[in-house]
Amino acid sequence: MLKRVVLGMFLMGAVSTSAVAHEIREPMAKFKSVMQELDLSFSQKMDIRSIVKSTRGDMKVYREDMQTLRDTIEQLVKSDNYSEEAVLAEIVAQEAVMKTIASQRFSTKSQVLAVLTDEQAEQFRTLMAQQLQVDPDKVAQRKQKLYEKLELDATEDADIIAALDAVMASKKAMREVRKSFAQTQVDVTDQAQWDANFAAHFDDIADSMVATASSHRELWLMLDDEQREVMEKIAKKRRNKRG
Repeated sequence: MLKRVVLGMFLMGAVSTSAVAHEIREPMAKFKSVMQELDLSFSQKMDIRSIVKSTRGDMKVYREDMQTLRDTIEQLVKSDNYSEEAVLAEIVAQEAVMKTIASQRFSTKSQVLAVLTDEQAEQFRTLMAQQLQVDPDKVAQRKQKLYEKLELDATEDADIIAALDAVMASKKAMREVRKSFAQTQVDVTDQAQWDANFAAHFDDIADSMVATASSHRELWLMLDDEQREVMEKIAKKRRNKRG
């Protein structure tokens, strides 16, 4: 079994085509979306804004650290030196940062819940859980667009299509693990309980991350130079979108 520090990487975001990717801005965007759904008073809005603002500087630094990690692992996935051990070593090097981010998010959530009424807090939990849902129609559409961009033929490129499906299946499985973990955290109220829950779910989360990273590696090895260039452009577009 891989070391427990891999869990921190999972909690910060999903694995993408770069093998192990981390999103900091995406959770914040979802958080803001949820906040807009709540009937907050002016005072509550100001308190929550202050809570979020207090972590903004640190999160910017963490985002830069994770971008470096993303880039390093992406290059590993595409290189002759790829191994799960090498990927793990890069993740372990950022253990402290990843644990701090995960803990900071828990702290922020706890502070926000303290500002909300009981009714708002319940709505907040419900809405945050809904954010973990993935629209299957959108997934199917993205899959079809990717097939088209790679100019895949169902007969000639059956192996690549199967590998792409394996990547998407592994990402779906990892999202389900993430969803399961998040659901168990809904009623967590203190750091010790959070830490215990964090550790209890590690094995499934680590396994899902490794499976997803491995599926991306297998796909990369099947692609020709032109198809790899397409994947590079897609990855670059995603990086630019993240900012």
